[in-house]
Amino acid sequence: MLGTVFVACVIIVAGVKQTSKHSFAKDLPHPIQAENFHSKSGIQRVTSVGRIQKNPNFQVAFVQGFEQEFRMLVHDPEECIYISKALLEKHAFEPDLVADVLTALNTSRPNGVFLDIGSNIGTYSLAAAQAGYSVVALEPLQYNTELQITSAAINGLDHLYLYKTAVSENDDTEDVCILPVGSGAKNQGNGQIHPLSDCYTADIPSLEIVPVHSIDAILQSYHKNLDIAVVKADVEGYELRAFEGALKTVFRPDKLPCQVFFEIWTAYVERAGRSVDQLMNFFHSRHYTCYVHRPRDSSWQTPALSWENGNYRCENQIAPGCFDTRV
Repeated sequence: MLGTVFVACVIIVAGVKQTSKHSFAKDLPHPIQAENFHSKSGIQRVTSVGRIQKNPNFQVAFVQGFEQEFRMLVHDPEECIYISKALLEKHAFEPDLVADVLTALNTSRPNGVFLDIGSNIGTYSLAAAQAGYSVVALEPLQYNTELQITSAAINGLDHLYLYKTAVSENDDTEDVCILPVGSGAKNQGNGQIHPLSDCYTADIPSLEIVPVHSIDAILQSYHKNLDIAVVKADVEGYELRAFEGALKTVFRPDKLPCQVFFEIWTAYVERAGRSVDQLMNFFHSRHYTCYVHRPRDSSWQTPALSWENGNYRCENQIAPGCFDTRV
């Protein structure tokens, strides 16, 4: 059982670091109550701690956050050999990239919101929320959402808004199948959109049939006039299609995000019906300068004319309010 906990959240507002103390009591029996949703226009927001149905062997990792550790529910590392295993053993996953996202939030517009597209179990979204930023997280798999919303609850992060949905350029009338990519049963939380028929032939515990919504539909239903300052997207090739469905709320000409972080796997982009050139043009046409991450020395470098596989950061120096000098 987890008893009464006191969590100090460090909030950065207009360059001033403030500390607010939240007192909350939350027991975490195994399993816990049924997962609760609030639905509007068919879009499900996960609103409270849910029954741990998909993860009977979940574990609790102590993750290094902004100035302090926080507790995070993770998968059985045998089922999640990358993210959960790293969080348990190293107390971090992609720490340099997470730090860069937090830096981006600190140098963007005051009160800017972090949008995490494909949030998985919440490595980025929980870190941003723990640092005091408001977060909108989008994740299709209950296998991941039930852990992420519980992690938010036990850390008192009520400014993290989690929506259970796949994303694309339009609101689709048909559901899709989400299946793990890569190592399959050993990387179950890393989901990718597949035709609905694939869910009837696969035998993977984390697979799920889910609805598809555009980001515009989600934000217009729940968060009108939200100022999205920083975006992270990792949706296994559907990044551009997700961005195309966010032209009214996120990639608005009058208030573009200051920085966008995303991953490119060329084969996955093409499988989603788009090209890397189209992805490049999306950012260049909106006056973004883009860089590729070099893991060897954690640096960001100007990419080659033809983008390769890797992690990218695109920044907009002329968007209103971006790259302030506050600390």
